[in-house]
Amino acid sequence: MRAPLTGRCRRAAVGRLSLLLSLGVAASSCAVPSVEGFSWKGARGAVAFDQTAAFPKGQEGRLLPERPANAYLPRSPIAATAGQSLELDLRVSPAAGDAPTRAQEPLRLTIALASDRKGKAVFFEASPRLREGRTRYAIPLPPGVVPARLALALADPKADPRGVELAGVAVLPAFRGLILDPEGTRLSPGFSLYRRGAEQVAVVETPFRDLGAEGGDGGAALVVEYEAGSSGQLSLSAPGAPPRTVRLRAAGAKLVLPAALFPAGCASLELRAPGALRLRSVAARRLPAEELELLDLGAILDLPARDPGADFDLYRWDLLPSVLVFDFKDYATQDRYLKRLAFFVEKKGFKGRLAPDAEIAGLHGWNAHDYRTEDLAAFFEAARASSFPLLREERELAGILAARGLIREKGGRFEAGEGALISITRESAPYLRSMFVTHESTHAVFFADAEYRAFVGAAWAAVPAEEKWFWKLYFGWMNYDTANAYLMANEFQAYLLQQPLFKVEEYFTKVLPPRLLENHPELAPRIEAYMKDYGASFALRAAELEGYLSRKYGILAGRAHFVQ
Repeated sequence: MRAPLTGRCRRAAVGRLSLLLSLGVAASSCAVPSVEGFSWKGARGAVAFDQTAAFPKGQEGRLLPERPANAYLPRSPIAATAGQSLELDLRVSPAAGDAPTRAQEPLRLTIALASDRKGKAVFFEASPRLREGRTRYAIPLPPGVVPARLALALADPKADPRGVELAGVAVLPAFRGLILDPEGTRLSPGFSLYRRGAEQVAVVETPFRDLGAEGGDGGAALVVEYEAGSSGQLSLSAPGAPPRTVRLRAAGAKLVLPAALFPAGCASLELRAPGALRLRSVAARRLPAEELELLDLGAILDLPARDPGADFDLYRWDLLPSVLVFDFKDYATQDRYLKRLAFFVEKKGFKGRLAPDAEIAGLHGWNAHDYRTEDLAAFFEAARASSFPLLREERELAGILAARGLIREKGGRFEAGEGALISITRESAPYLRSMFVTHESTHAVFFADAEYRAFVGAAWAAVPAEEKWFWKLYFGWMNYDTANAYLMANEFQAYLLQQPLFKVEEYFTKVLPPRLLENHPELAPRIEAYMKDYGASFALRAAELEGYLSRKYGILAGRAHFVQ
C-alpha cells in the first residue's frame, strides 16, 4: 500500500516543490513508494523505484499545471555500463477543455539527474523543448556514474496549460542526435535542428562521447538517414576538419559515417541540408561490426586502416550490399590474395589455368580487381579438384568468400553464390583510388544487374567493327582475352566510366595513344586517323552509359561514391 504524506511533509512540499524539483533536490524523507503508472527497465531487468510527490495511483508520471513536478528514486543502483543511456518516454498532451492552446510551440520540461537520492550531486540538467505527441529523450550516461534520482518539472506551468506524461524509463544503447522511427521521435541532449534561409541545419554536440569504448565488436558512427524525393547535397562540417559533401540519392538512403572520418574528440558536427529534405536520423551511435562495414565507397576511400598491420580492411558497398570491398595495405599483399585469380579469369594465354607462382612472378596482375561469383567458384573448384597448392592468403580468401555467401560448397564442390568482389589498395595515390574504385564498382553493377548487363552488351554490339579496332588493340595491350565478348563489354563500360565525362575524350585520345605507341610505333598514322574519325565518340558512349546508371543508382562517370 502507498503510505500517506503527513501534514508536516505536505505543507513543506507545497511551498518548495516546483523550485526544488526543477533543481533535483527534493527531500527523500517524503518518498511515496509503489509507483504503478509506468515501468523503469534497467539493463538487467525491471527496476523498483519510488516517487517523492503524492501523485495519484497510476498517474505518478503525469505532470500537469496543478502538479508540475515529481522525482523518482530507484531502490537499488541501476545496472548500466559505458555506452548506455537513460531513455525517458515522454508524451506531451494538449490542454484540457477550453484552455488556450500553444500547440504550435514546444513545451519546455526541466530534467535533472543526480547520483544521490537527495539530489545534491546533480550530473545532468537540461530543459528540452518537446512538441505534442511522443518523444523519447535519451540521456547518455557518463562512465562510472550511477543515477540515483530523476527529477522532472514543467518549466512554465502558469503560462502553458499542457501536461507531460512520463510513460516509461529504460536503460538502452546511447546515441547523440535525432532518430525518427516507427515508434516516434528519439532525441538526445546536445542536438538542435533549425532553419537557415532555404536550408535546415542540424547540430550534434560532442557526437561520439559516452558511446562506449573503442574496439571490440563495432564502433561509433554518425548515421544520417533521409527519405526519397529530394535532390542536391548535404554538407558536413566539424571543427578542425575540412567540410564534406554528400550527394543525395533520389531513392533516399541510410548513410553510415564512422567516427574515424572525423577529428579525434570531435566537439560538434553540423549538417546542412535542403529545406525540403525529410531527415529520419542525424545521430551518432555505436553500431555492431556488420553495420559498420556497410559503407559508401567515398567513406571507404577516406577511412584510415583499422589495424595498420593487417593485410586488408573488409567492407560492403551500401548501394549493393552483397558486393565485398577489400582495401589492401599495398600491391604486394593484394597480389598474394588475387594475382593468380586474375590470370585464371582474364589474362590472355592463362584463362582457365592455375599458373604456378614461378610462371607469373615477373608478370603484372592488376592494381585493382573485380570478380563475379561464377569465376570465384571456378577458381577454387579447379584448385580443389587438382589439389593445387594455393597460398595461405588464397585459402584465407576462400574462407571469407564462403562465410559471406559468394561461393558455396555443395556435394564436395564449390559453386557460385551471390554478390561480387572488388578491391583497391592504400598504396595507390588518392586520385587513383577514386578512379579504381569507380572502375571496379561499375564491374560490380555489371555482375549484379542483369538489365544493365544487357544494356551494355547491346551498346558494345552496336559499336562498328572499325571502331572496335582501337578497343581491341588497347585491351590486347592490357593482356585481356579479347576473344571473350562478355569480358570486352564489361571492360568497355568500366574504362569509359572511370573518369568524369569531361575527361573521357582527353583520356582516350591523348593519354592512351602514347602508351600504345611505345610498343607499336608503326601504328602512329592509323591511330591518328582513328582519333580524327572516332575521338568524339568516347564521350558520347560514356554519356549513354552514365545516363543509365545515374537514373537507376545515382552513379556518375568518375564518381560512383556519394561521400566526398
